[in-house]
Amino acid sequence: MGGKWKKEKFSELCTITRGGSPRPIHNYIMDKGIPWVKIADATASNSRTINSTKEYIKSTGKQKSREVFPGDLILSNSATPGLPKFMGIYACIHDGWLLLRDFNGLHKEFCYYFLLHERENLVSQGNGSVFTNLKTDILKNHVVDVPTLSEQRAIAHILGTLDDKIELNRQMAQTLESIARAIFKSWFVDFDPVKAKMEGKQPEGMSEEVAALFPDKFVES
Repeated sequence: MGGKWKKEKFSELCTITRGGSPRPIHNYIMDKGIPWVKIADATASNSRTINSTKEYIKSTGKQKSREVFPGDLILSNSATPGLPKFMGIYACIHDGWLLLRDFNGLHKEFCYYFLLHERENLVSQGNGSVFTNLKTDILKNHVVDVPTLSEQRAIAHILGTLDDKIELNRQMAQTLESIARAIFKSWFVDFDPVKAKMEGKQPEGMSEEVAALFPDKFVES
């Protein structure tokens, strides 16, 4: 690394367009249909990718919204502004999102981390009496120092690898927590080990030493 970094406007590095909302939106919300990306879907987890939504809209709503596809990079511009996310699914985004495409001299994965780094600077330029709004022109006119593409790829690879490891550990922790809850329910709510011993069976999934800690009958208390 150590190449020369250039000052560029974001508008020179990619195209930036705003999402759209069919109105009145409650006429388009459905239990099934096209996934409808809301800010809450982005803040639901620390994952880089949005893989599901809680709400959906009618297929006719996409004409008044903006379609996004797996791999697209979006950026929140209201409520919780400046939050970048990759799309893992086909969906539609409302006007609280900006869509970044057609990258020119900017590696898309690097852009994700770059936006996280620039988030505070971007949000400080926003306005709004209740929520800070990150207008499209703010991002378009935002000037940044951009490293060479080779440096961008190297940085994105390192940070992406770390994020992947963090995500894997998070998923493993969730799996272990689910297993622990299931075991607790089986042992101390449903009393499966006691029931098994009452039937003269060895309780499943436990050693003889642990099984010996459970009684072989129920006693009123």
